[in-house]
Amino acid sequence: MTAYQRKCEHLAGVCDALAQGALTPEQREHLLHLAHQWRALATDPKIYEVPLRDAHRSAVQEWLSSAIRPRS
Repeated sequence: MTAYQRKCEHLAGVCDALAQGALTPEQREHLLHLAHQWRALATDPKIYEVPLRDAHRSAVQEWLSSAIRPRS
């Protein structure tokens, strides 16, 4: 496995882990879709365009902001 493939698999795993804790079905679906895209890129980079870095980052930040509760 190349470094590129390991990176894609790692990002897919991050998306899968975040999807498990998603608070809404929409968040879960979006994160699972990103994971699927990263896995496809690991096997054949020509199948999908690279998910936009901002789309990936915003999905992760959205999950984090919904998962972190402010302390009272």
